[in-house]
Amino acid sequence: MQRTPHLVIWDDQHAAEQTIDAAEMMQRLARVLSADYKEKTFRGEPRYELQRFYPGGFELSIVAGHIYDDREVLSLAIELRAAAMAQPLTSVHLSNGVQRVKASQDTAWLRARNGTIVIVGAGIGGIVEVQN
Repeated sequence: MQRTPHLVIWDDQHAAEQTIDAAEMMQRLARVLSADYKEKTFRGEPRYELQRFYPGGFELSIVAGHIYDDREVLSLAIELRAAAMAQPLTSVHLSNGVQRVKASQDTAWLRARNGTIVIVGAGIGGIVEVQN
């Protein structure tokens, strides 16, 4: 499986403005969020998936790749689900690409190309917070 060629800027407590690819971004996010990481193939293209279960039956999933029919940008879908509900509690789709990730020990700030920021992890706004 060939990696998705999209590049993202990564900042954390150890590095600033590192340019990394989508697979490396998702592997680092998995470490920050204490999530399980998987690489899959969908229609011959790589998909990078994270999954984390929180106490109380909550599940966070993040999927990166060519989710939409656009090969020019790295799409990202973030969903927070509760065990007893069919619909997600929160669903955020960054269809126009991820530009930068800033990570702390247990939280990540994801900035999309359109300026939308999604905070994921142990933030004061909850597990998933969207800022526009």
